[in-house]
Amino acid sequence: RWEEAKQILQVQLARCKTAGQPLYTAWILLRLALLLLDSSSSAEKKHKNQSYANALPYLMECLAICDEHRQDGLHATAMTIMAQVHLRMNRVDPAIAMIEATLPNLLQKGHIWFQAYAYL
Repeated sequence: RWEEAKQILQVQLARCKTAGQPLYTAWILLRLALLLLDSSSSAEKKHKNQSYANALPYLMECLAICDEHRQDGLHATAMTIMAQVHLRMNRVDPAIAMIEATLPNLLQKGHIWFQAYAYL
């Protein structure tokens, strides 16, 4: 069902971009990155790093939108997911640095689910 969810999100993404709704676009990009990250946990071991890396373009676009529209909470959330990508790719030091830099802002402005996710 991962593919079905991905298709639905991509349709929503196209609609948001067409309608000129950057904040909804950023949230959908974040959800796509999460979907790819979660679905890649069931991927074959030899292709896992590549499937984790597939989430990066969505995160980078989300971060760019957050910077442009000064969405600090969403930016902190995206950085938390970025840290998770680095952690799953066995890049522990950058992951810890991202979490430590992002956590104060996330605790102040982020959704409670993502705050808990950061502690995992």
